[in-house]
Amino acid sequence: MEEASTENINRAYTEAWAGVDRLVRKHGRDKVYFIMLQKGRIFRKNVPRTTWAFNYAVADIAPRSKKNIEMLIRSFREQASIRTLESIDGQLAHYDHVLGYWV
Repeated sequence: MEEASTENINRAYTEAWAGVDRLVRKHGRDKVYFIMLQKGRIFRKNVPRTTWAFNYAVADIAPRSKKNIEMLIRSFREQASIRTLESIDGQLAHYDHVLGYWV
């Protein structure tokens, strides 16, 4: 059981960071932001290359959308809901993005 779990985590890590690498090649490192839903700064430019470093990576996001997403995430942090997550996903769907590893 533990071996299968480790294998799944390793696969998720590889897939998530391969997606980030594609975003960086396509848009440039300076246009890729990492998003954290639960805590800390919402948008980050650099994160450690770990499995749980980000929930989303998004490229070339418009300032207005970035502000809207920040507002939604603050709302999510106050009271987590599926509806808010769907709104965040809807905003990000307009941009080239990668979903990080979700526990």
